Parts: sequence; C-alpha cells; structure tokens
Amino acid sequence: ILSLCQGADYILMDEPFAGNLVFNREDFYKVLLGILEPSETVLLSTHLLEEVENFIGRAILIRRGKIVGDVSMLELEDSGKCLMDYVKETYHYKADRVSKALSELTDEQ
Repeated sequence: ILSLCQGADYILMDEPFAGNLVFNREDFYKVLLGILEPSETVLLSTHLLEEVENFIGRAILIRRGKIVGDVSMLELEDSGKCLMDYVKETYHYKADRVSKALSELTDEQ
C-alpha cells in the first residue's frame, strides 16, 4: 500500500488476494487500476488466473526460478486462447494424470 501511495515505478505484490472475498478483490482491482500512472508497473504473483487475465498486459510463467513462458495478453487474444490454456500448455498439464493415478490405486485394492 505504501508503494502505491508514494508512486513507485515498480510495485511487487505476492498473492495479494489470498483469503480475500471476491467483493474485496473486485474493489481492489478497481482501485488499483484507477490510481496507477502510465509509468508504474505492477508485478503480481497469483494463482487466480481468471480474475487477473482481463486487466494484465503480460503474463510471465516461472518454474523452479526460471522463466518458462512470456506472453502478452494481446498475443493470447489473437491466438484465441485464454491465460489458463496458455498455462496448461506451457506446463504440459495432463488433466487425466490424477484420475489415472486414483484409478490405479483403487484397482490395486
């Protein structure tokens, strides 16, 4: 909050919405977008992809301390993908992995 008040060039926010109600988060987004100057940049880490994809300009994905993905939201929009699709593709997400493991466990018993 202090960096927002002082007009810092870069503002780092690590999971700022963890544990907050949806209404509180929506209000925070409105305030944040309303007070940022064009020269200010917010670096935001979050797992709430669906909530942030409509107001971020760029997404950078990190795994084990290394950048594994970097995409502008305009690129995603042009490709017809959403941020969640990009994340799944970048991290090689396998939707059936957990169900297969559970199935194998129950078959063994």
